[in-house]
Amino acid sequence: PSREEYLRDFPQFSDQVSAVYLQFGGDAFATAAAKKDGTVRRRGHQPGDHIGHFELRDVLGSGAMGSVWKAWDPRLQRPVAIKIPRAENLSDDEKHRFLREGRSVAQLRHPNLAAVHEVDRDGDTPYIASEFVDGENLRDYCERSNLAVT
Repeated sequence: PSREEYLRDFPQFSDQVSAVYLQFGGDAFATAAAKKDGTVRRRGHQPGDHIGHFELRDVLGSGAMGSVWKAWDPRLQRPVAIKIPRAENLSDDEKHRFLREGRSVAQLRHPNLAAVHEVDRDGDTPYIASEFVDGENLRDYCERSNLAVT
């Protein structure tokens, strides 16, 4: 739904809708118009979509800058984590910086770091494919352990 539809249908949440709009802008809401045949182009990625040769399976987390997906690497027959920024909100310089940072992280080797397998673009969308580590996410661990997230 669009921002206006949220405000119309849920006036009791107008403060929250306004806060989301102030923080993330119009991209936080659906803005795709229907085509003449009545279909609507979906925004964002969906399970089953592909980034590079990877098949997206489940969203592991998302935030203002993008999302991380559990994906399947059919070439090596293994799960991976794919980090995808919200490319439509990034300038060309920001996309280059994202890829450069991914290549830098790929040089790191440590048993407590997930290995980066691939840094690339799929069309205009940059992505980083890394080792999938099954387990509790950092936010949940910090909450459970009473650690502050800063």
